[in-house]
Amino acid sequence: MFDKEPAKYKKWTLRQKNKELNSLRMVNFAA
Repeated sequence: MFDKEPAKYKKWTLRQKNKELNSLRMVNFAA
């Protein structure tokens, strides 16, 4: 699964990580 489209998967994981980091920042900023 991962070996078929590694670049695409990496981009997706990076996007997901960024989303998580952004949400954490928003929570910390609001807290």
